[in-house]
Amino acid sequence: MGMTTVGDPLERLLTPAALADPSPVYSDLRDNAPVLWHEGIESWIVSRYSDCALVIKDVERYACDERRVKGAAKDTVELPVALQSLQSLDPPENGPLRHLLIEGLRAQVSRDFEQDLALRVEKAAARLAGREFDFVSEFSGPVVLDSIGQVLGVEPPETSWFLARANAVTAAMDAPIRPERTAPGIAARKALSELVNEWFGKPPADGLLRYLARHWDPRTVDRQVLINSIRAVLHAGFESMISLVNLATAALLDSPQGLAALPPARLDPAVHELVRYTSPVRIEGRIAVADTVIGAQQIDGGSFVTMMLGAANRDPARFERPETLDLSRTDNPHLGFGRGLHSCVGMHLAVTQARVIFAALSRLHPKATLVGRPSYRPTATIRGIDHMVVRFS
Repeated sequence: MGMTTVGDPLERLLTPAALADPSPVYSDLRDNAPVLWHEGIESWIVSRYSDCALVIKDVERYACDERRVKGAAKDTVELPVALQSLQSLDPPENGPLRHLLIEGLRAQVSRDFEQDLALRVEKAAARLAGREFDFVSEFSGPVVLDSIGQVLGVEPPETSWFLARANAVTAAMDAPIRPERTAPGIAARKALSELVNEWFGKPPADGLLRYLARHWDPRTVDRQVLINSIRAVLHAGFESMISLVNLATAALLDSPQGLAALPPARLDPAVHELVRYTSPVRIEGRIAVADTVIGAQQIDGGSFVTMMLGAANRDPARFERPETLDLSRTDNPHLGFGRGLHSCVGMHLAVTQARVIFAALSRLHPKATLVGRPSYRPTATIRGIDHMVVRFS
């Protein structure tokens, strides 16, 4: 393989330069160590598109549920109900839960939902017009949190309270390299689960929680597992969307045409390109069910495999001009929403939200400008922006 400059790719992703532009780290991994053993997290790291796509789609050989590892009886590998959710269960066990959530989330996407979200964006944009402001705290945060509240059918929690806990959960995703983030993450997940449990105990008149209360079958889905999964929808629905809106806005405002570059008639493909290019969710993990091979590397059963989705989404072996934000791109099988039986249950909702938000922004403020440079969140698993000053002309 020869000399490499790879070093510790996870630590390199947390350097100031890589937080702003992770492409050099991604490229180095793909070119020099596409299947890399990381001693610190005791996992193989894969970074080529072909390998990541294989692992993420092959639920027979790569599991989310550690109880499936060959030779380990289910009763010897514990997975307490408190830790079970859609994210930790595999087919066919997660089938009823996955179907319930997909149908419930799709039911929330309507013309009224889109119109309400567009009005919310318009009001926020009008309030901020003509001045410089922090895009994260004054625009994307409130808009996205209100939107997820509407999806669930509840009044969203107080913004600063929710942001503190959502950020703690996100930071804890890096616990294998930042163990000090584990305890705050556990406490934050507990607080969010308690909130969801309270909501579900008294379901609202409409929204996802009402849908789930009406269609949930306790014979097929444990109540605690459902609560855990709703909490995951709450967190992921907020965190992934706000990260996408912030990162995509930064990328667009860095381009020559700014928000005016968005094609009004082809916004869905443009959203998918923004997901590919920015890769808010850039790391995901699996465990090999039995001995297997990735590339030419032997992978023992029971080994963890970490997929660098951000690197896969910039792989020149799969995408033409991958370092270019091409809003007209059509051949775009990115991995930003996962693939196969573990793909994002809220993908349709997320694309709809992003389309509505960017349609409104490009119409209302096509000459918006970036003031200074964004401040990027020091996290590896989820890429995001903490602070970004924008001016709406």
